[in-house]
Amino acid sequence: MIRSGIKKNRSASIILVVLMLISTIFLNIGLNVLTKVDGYVAEKNKEIHGPDFALMLPEKDETDALVMIQGMEGYEASSIEKILHFEAADFYNEKRDKKSQTMQALLLDISDKREYSNGGIIDEGKELKSNSIVLPYYLKVSSKYQTGDKMELTVGGKAYKTEIYGFSEDVMFATPFNFEVFRCLLAPELYETISKDGSLSVHKKYINVKLQEGYKSDKFEQEFTNLCVQKEKGELLSAVSLNYESMKVGVKATISIVMAILVIFAILITCVAMVIIRFTISSYIEEDIKNLGSMEAIGFTCGMLQRSLIFQFWIISFIGFIKYEIRLLNVINSNIDNLFNVIR
Repeated sequence: MIRSGIKKNRSASIILVVLMLISTIFLNIGLNVLTKVDGYVAEKNKEIHGPDFALMLPEKDETDALVMIQGMEGYEASSIEKILHFEAADFYNEKRDKKSQTMQALLLDISDKREYSNGGIIDEGKELKSNSIVLPYYLKVSSKYQTGDKMELTVGGKAYKTEIYGFSEDVMFATPFNFEVFRCLLAPELYETISKDGSLSVHKKYINVKLQEGYKSDKFEQEFTNLCVQKEKGELLSAVSLNYESMKVGVKATISIVMAILVIFAILITCVAMVIIRFTISSYIEEDIKNLGSMEAIGFTCGMLQRSLIFQFWIISFIGFIKYEIRLLNVINSNIDNLFNVIR
């Protein structure tokens, strides 16, 4: 009976196998990434020695802010970098952009020694030139920028011809959807030129803070804000503060949404497969009502007939899973980490 049922419903059986195959793949990818993405971001931040908390502020407030931070609960260590911060900067890749991308710019001297966010340069060029620039890895992924591309950087109303020397990773500035700033490393000569051309207001300090293990960075940020108010240091509230806990949410948001959609699709496809099974069983009963009556007459119960029909589709799904899905899932699972390139 099962064999004849499969032969009669061959087309429905093939559709069922395909649907279950797609559903399982979507579900596997979606759940795999959703369960791993948080750990991946944490590993990446640890790999590049990313800070738990950071503060960007005018040079005049550096001492007050540092004293305040060092006296707070959870503080472990910190470092200070000089930076140039421009509220508006135009990035134009002469080879790959149709129009410039406007974003805030955080410019650093590549020759400065860094204790934090020092994960190295990806696709590093052969020679560091006087106009070299290292851009966020996001631009390599989203805009297909490549090392060696000629690029025009416009800040403070002045345009500077640069050449891409490579790309860097920083969880705090991983994507403009998280924080609308491109963090760039400049050759010493280029940094010095822009520094001299820029107004005093663009010269700022960037404080990287490492917290004691287990201490939440979002809690530390809130406590710092409260402390500023209590000590009537209202001017420090105009500074830009970043914490890892909040930033990682934005970093993983896009890929989490995409994976959640895959899981929803998998559930919908499974529902469609269930409808097909119900429809096929109904059609089979209508077509073979006489044979079913005969089988009941010789002793088959209604429950036995129902189980045989359901078992038919269980066999189809099982054979399809063994023959195709296990192979595909092994390939997918062995390469699942490649999906995380979008959040580097």
